[in-house]
Amino acid sequence: MNSQTSPPPYLWRSALLALTLALAAGAALAVAIGSGWHAPHPPSPPAAQQAGPLSLQVTQPHTQTLLLLGDVGETFAFEATAIPLQSSRRSGYGLAFGCRADRCTVFAVDTDGYIAVLQLDGGQETPLVDWQLFPHIRRGQAANRLRLACADASCHGWINDEYAVTFVWPEGGGELGLWGCRLEGVQVDFAFQDLKIWHE
Repeated sequence: MNSQTSPPPYLWRSALLALTLALAAGAALAVAIGSGWHAPHPPSPPAAQQAGPLSLQVTQPHTQTLLLLGDVGETFAFEATAIPLQSSRRSGYGLAFGCRADRCTVFAVDTDGYIAVLQLDGGQETPLVDWQLFPHIRRGQAANRLRLACADASCHGWINDEYAVTFVWPEGGGELGLWGCRLEGVQVDFAFQDLKIWHE
C-alpha cells in the first residue's frame, strides 16, 4: 500500500509568500516603467529647442572649441544629435555644462567609440569618468544622439537612447554648451542638431 504525505504547511506558506512578492515586484516595475522610470526622454515638452544644425569647427591640433548656449540651474536635461562632418582621424565631441569662465564639464564621446566625462579648467583636463569603450556609440562620421540629465548633484547620460553613465557633479548651475576636440588629424567640423533643453 502506497502512502502519500502532503508537504508541511510552512512550505506552502513560503511558496505563497514568494509568489506574492514576485507578483508585487512585477506590478511595481510595470507602474514604474509606465510612469517613465529609466525613460530616455523627460515627459514634459522642452523649454528650448532647435531643429536646425549648429556648427562647430576645430582647426588646431589638440585644441578644444566650445559654443555656449545659456544658463540653467542645477536640475536640467540636455539633448542633441552630433555629426562629425570631417573626421580624418580621432576627434571628440559632446555636451558641455556647468560652464563658468574657463571652467566647464563635458559629457564626451569620440569617433573611435569611447565615452568620458571631463572636467576642463584653464586648459587642464581632469576625468570624472575616464575614457572607456561604449558599444552603442556609432563610430566615424555617423550621427550619435547624446542626452544628459542632472538633478541634486547626480547626473545620468544616454547615448542613442542607451543608458551609458552616472556620475556625481557637485557644482550645479552654469551655462550649457556644445564641445568639440581635435585629438588627431586635420581640421574637424561638427554639426549639432535636434537640440533640446529641459530645466526647472
